Amino acid sequence: MKKSHWAILILSLLMLSYAGAEDNTFTVASYNIRSFSTINRQKDVGGTIRALGRLQSDICGVQEVRKYDNENPSPLEVAGRQLAMDVRFCRTLRRSNFEYGIGTLSKFKTEPVAELKLPNAAKQEPRKAMVLKVNSPYGIFYFVNTHLAPIRTPNADIREIQLKYILDYLEKNKLYPAILTGDLNATPDSDAIKLLGQKWRITGDNTPTFPASKPKKRIDFIAFSPKDAFEAVAYEVGNEPVASDHRPIKVKLRFTKSK
Repeated sequence: MKKSHWAILILSLLMLSYAGAEDNTFTVASYNIRSFSTINRQKDVGGTIRALGRLQSDICGVQEVRKYDNENPSPLEVAGRQLAMDVRFCRTLRRSNFEYGIGTLSKFKTEPVAELKLPNAAKQEPRKAMVLKVNSPYGIFYFVNTHLAPIRTPNADIREIQLKYILDYLEKNKLYPAILTGDLNATPDSDAIKLLGQKWRITGDNTPTFPASKPKKRIDFIAFSPKDAFEAVAYEVGNEPVASDHRPIKVKLRFTKSK
């Protein structure tokens, strides 16, 4: 082999070694996909999948996932195949011709832990949180995705109650380190988000995420606990004004407690 070829090979190995040293970072995203419909209520499964692909996430919590009975495979399963990500779905309600709920897309192997039925106001849409055990190359963590009660719910405290239910469950069962994603339908100054910030690190700033066309408030979040389990390297609100009525968010995390 020529010396130049040896030099290229050695350089390549060094670069791979360096990349491996930095390889304890991964990207987490959260996106309310509005039942695969645009901000103008036009169904566009391909557009939603392209928006998810642009996030380049390793694991993504999605909210407002809809599957009609005549869709086989489901749009979420199509997204998983096209993005080479495993799919988990948690049904929150069933109607005559469709299922609806929340889901997770992941490049890491996941195992279901629980589907938590959240406390709710009377006669309101059911709400759940899905809890997964994630086996990443850097260590095990727990991933929680949820969609809390809407702001119009009569009980103003319900989102704080729902969030406390989730956090108490994780604490009781010692499911840490944990990452939480979701459309929390609560702004940073709300009691619910103040509760979350007590023991969890909320990533990012207060850049608005809703409505997607002209965002005015932040109601989408990614947080983790304990606060030293990860390092938030970079946070971004996606520039997606049409694909949904929410903008997606993502954060690059460094697993500080890697195996």
